[in-house]
Amino acid sequence: MNGSPIFTQADVKERWPDGSVKHSIISFILPSLNAGAAATVTFQNQTSGNNTPLTATQMLGSNFNFDAAMELTNGSTVTASARRMLQDGNFTYWTQGPIATTIILTDHSLNRTYDIGFDANRSFRPIFHATFWPTINKVRVRFIGEIANTEALQDQTYALALKTDLTTPTIVYTKPSFTHTANSRWTKEFWIGGAPSAIAINHNLSYLAATTLLPNYDTSKVVPESALSSAYSSWVNAAKDLYDAGQWQKYMPTTGGRPDIGPYPAWTVRWLYTGDARMRGQAFGNADLAAAWPMHFREGKTSKFLDRAQTVPGIGKVLSISSRPTFCFLHWPTCGNAADAIVPVGPTTAGGWIVDRAHQPDAFSAQYLLTGDYWYLEEMWFWSSWNAAYNDGVGSASDAWGRGPTGKEGNIYDQIRGDAWTLRNRVRAAVYAPEGTPEKDYFTVLTDDAIAAWEGMRNITNSPFNGNVMWNWGHARGFGGTHGVPTLHHWSQGDPALLQGLDPAVTKGGISTWEQSFMMYALGLSTELGIRSGELQSWLASEIIGQLTNSGYSPYLISAYRMPINRLSDGDFFQTWAELKTGFLSSYTADGGLAYWNANLGNADHGYSIIAIAASAMVADQPGGAAAWNWIAQHALTAPALNDNPKWAIVPRNLAPPDVVPPNSTPFDFSLTNSGNISVSQGSSVTNIITATLVNGTPASLTFSVSGLPIGATVSFSPVSCSPNCFSTLTLTTQPSAPLGPAVITITATGGGTTKATTFTLTVSDTTAPTFTTSPSASGLTPSGATISFGTSEPTTSVLDYGVTSQYGSTAQNQASAQTSHAITLTNLQSDTTYHYRVRIKDSSGNEASFLNQTFKTLLPSDTTPPSAISDLKLIAATPTSLDLSWTSTGDDASFGQALSYDLRFSTSPLSGSNFSSAARLTGLPTPKPAGNWESYTVIGLNPSTTYYLALKATDDANLASPISNILQSSTTASPPSGGGGGSSGGGGYTPDTTPPAPVAGLRIQAADKEIHLSWTNPADPDFVRTAIVRKLGTTAPTSSTDGTLVYEGTAASFTDTNLTNGQSYSYALFTLDRAG
Repeated sequence: MNGSPIFTQADVKERWPDGSVKHSIISFILPSLNAGAAATVTFQNQTSGNNTPLTATQMLGSNFNFDAAMELTNGSTVTASARRMLQDGNFTYWTQGPIATTIILTDHSLNRTYDIGFDANRSFRPIFHATFWPTINKVRVRFIGEIANTEALQDQTYALALKTDLTTPTIVYTKPSFTHTANSRWTKEFWIGGAPSAIAINHNLSYLAATTLLPNYDTSKVVPESALSSAYSSWVNAAKDLYDAGQWQKYMPTTGGRPDIGPYPAWTVRWLYTGDARMRGQAFGNADLAAAWPMHFREGKTSKFLDRAQTVPGIGKVLSISSRPTFCFLHWPTCGNAADAIVPVGPTTAGGWIVDRAHQPDAFSAQYLLTGDYWYLEEMWFWSSWNAAYNDGVGSASDAWGRGPTGKEGNIYDQIRGDAWTLRNRVRAAVYAPEGTPEKDYFTVLTDDAIAAWEGMRNITNSPFNGNVMWNWGHARGFGGTHGVPTLHHWSQGDPALLQGLDPAVTKGGISTWEQSFMMYALGLSTELGIRSGELQSWLASEIIGQLTNSGYSPYLISAYRMPINRLSDGDFFQTWAELKTGFLSSYTADGGLAYWNANLGNADHGYSIIAIAASAMVADQPGGAAAWNWIAQHALTAPALNDNPKWAIVPRNLAPPDVVPPNSTPFDFSLTNSGNISVSQGSSVTNIITATLVNGTPASLTFSVSGLPIGATVSFSPVSCSPNCFSTLTLTTQPSAPLGPAVITITATGGGTTKATTFTLTVSDTTAPTFTTSPSASGLTPSGATISFGTSEPTTSVLDYGVTSQYGSTAQNQASAQTSHAITLTNLQSDTTYHYRVRIKDSSGNEASFLNQTFKTLLPSDTTPPSAISDLKLIAATPTSLDLSWTSTGDDASFGQALSYDLRFSTSPLSGSNFSSAARLTGLPTPKPAGNWESYTVIGLNPSTTYYLALKATDDANLASPISNILQSSTTASPPSGGGGGSSGGGGYTPDTTPPAPVAGLRIQAADKEIHLSWTNPADPDFVRTAIVRKLGTTAPTSSTDGTLVYEGTAASFTDTNLTNGQSYSYALFTLDRAG
């Protein structure tokens, strides 16, 4: 550290063929590191790894206070203890030495001594990884919960508690009841003795890339703090307890780009670039959560073997197809014969975590390489084991290819992207596995199987596998279809469903261009890591190089969503790049694909232009590959988005040597072409691809010039010079004032003493639609008319479509000439009617625009007619305290329609029109019915034997009142005598009715937006007349019918109080009224 030697433990896991270290877990203790300080760590050789391990007795010593326990509760509680496993000797060493001894505590044997659960199947397997640090007396414990045993698969629901320490067991984690889904795992890490101080380790990305075990990332990229803080904020806000999604897409087959798809997830790449502790937390936290995907199958039978030779017992290891050749996950749990099938013992679910191979991330490999944590290595093995067993063993109607001739082999058959990501994960699982482990041999053999089969299918005869079982099997299967291997070396047949952006009149089938970029990267990675895939890599590299350098094609099209593969005419493959280009829609290739290329440059996660960087890096050492890479480096590697997210910023390790040009006395000559005539609107830009193709001689640098430009037009070339064979993108920009019409443009290229020219026609046109400077609006509304006004950005004609529905039906146009200020007057409309309208405008160049559906409403006709006078107000019945009245309803306009309200007044003096307004006004009158209907009302609270005068008016919605009704003179009846007995000598005085009716029952109140609804049941008292509702602000209820505002009086059993203020408290009281009032 900082030049001073430190005692070092080295657990070497892999060595290079020369015996030097390839991968080792280095353990040491920093003597000191102040807060905020940094230290530089360097490495040198030593004679020993210092690998004398701690013994079980030492690890059980009191200085470590070691125990870790899991408690699962579902009615009953079951437990597992790491200390008991250590005492029983059920552990294996992972690292060994006086600095850090790591052991794996569990029982993967047939006995399953420590497996627990809530039935006889004991489906839950507890696993502990414990690292003992004797110089600081601390233990790091990784708790792992697993349901993976092939013979005991089922979901388990439980509440979880994790504990550490022997002398004072401490609960360090709890989770309420949750479902641990079958074939999934979870993990948590804690320290016994207290966690050491947190540090951040920058592993030096340049050094890592130089080992070839990690990709050769472009270390000139610098991830800014803004990107780191944004990524960390996203992680902090993500749900990340056990079985939460974190930042994963739980439904893995979800289409579209996302941060986890690629060489590594974006969060892992930011960690590799920076060593930032926040990015490490994000990368490792997401990795731990990824174990929720149900991809974990651990062999539970002693009759099964891991290897194809049946020499390595399979029990306790990841699932192997070597002993289950008919089993597959494609149709699980129904796939496989009786000997190979895996049958769950209870219900299994996925909890939303759905797996596929086409969108599968690499969640673990970088984490394993840089920590040596066995958890991540075994996760890599589990995932690759699942991938290997995905396809049918020997093929079926739904999976025609299968894995190989017996089902024990490793062919990969999926979408192109599924081939790529399955290969990537399998290669890393094989290459990163420690030497001497049977898993390394298992996954290496499966990888060789896939390469051999793919090379056989493509008839790659210089393959080292030529003639072996899998090469012959692949060759016999063939490439598929009836046309052999594609001349241009596409990875797969075209698919008739993949024609987006392609011309269906020319193209029968297409593929996803960017998926081939995935495959190219995966093959290059495979070769870099030492897999014998170089011949297959070269075969596909010629396809990538052709896209980027062939003069008949445009390199920008490597960013196309789809690529034409098969011709419609005969179904055969396109034979040349120029012919293949005709399979695109002309609108797509008018600019050579530049627009789509540029649109993708800003998407560092999944932009197809960006993805091409990693693919091109893997062809740079192939013939013609240097030119391909140089084009990509110039046009894509400089994209600003790659600083925030350099996930795809992988550069070549080696460039191919320059093509050797033999001495040639032939003078330099070249041809010059362009991509055709183009059109541009005023104030816009357009591109044309200028192609220089070598005809003879040694290439010379060309410079470009242009003539014939219209006034107000400028051009630029990118690049400004190049050597054939090459492309330059001409970008032509016009000013808004550029004259309309055609112009012949001449492009001249000069170099090596030779000048060539090419011409095309540029048409400047007005293709800009006019806009509305003021939105259409209605004014001057009358019962029969309206005026629609609006403004436009240039002189236009206008058409107004209108009608009583959004289908319109009528049209108005009253401009004789184009103008910018518009007013269209509509007449003969219906009164009190909502009209829909839209405005369509057109400029002198025929460009159109429209302002879609608007509405206005015509006015009501002026109301000057009051309701007619009520002429039949009469008495129906009388009591000592009430009068029952009736009348016939009048109308809104005279005797037509429906009035709005009644005004009934009474007095003990005669009434007339002159004193009507001074008489007492009655409340609780009914709402008027349509004209001609019978109305009734009971006047209450009157005095016995009293004459009253009553009159009535009706008011309409224009607040026009009718004349006064007929004057009704009526008397209440005399009071009955009080007491009993007959004759004149019996009885006493009158006893008034002072007993109120019963109150309402079943009152219910429901608040809503700006209103309160009340409902109740009126009493059954024989003299009950109506109910009155009084309202007060606040929480104190009214105490009488006059203590507040009367909001309702009538005979109904419900009422809605409207136009209230949200948040305001209201109190109500309901008073029932009888005839005595």
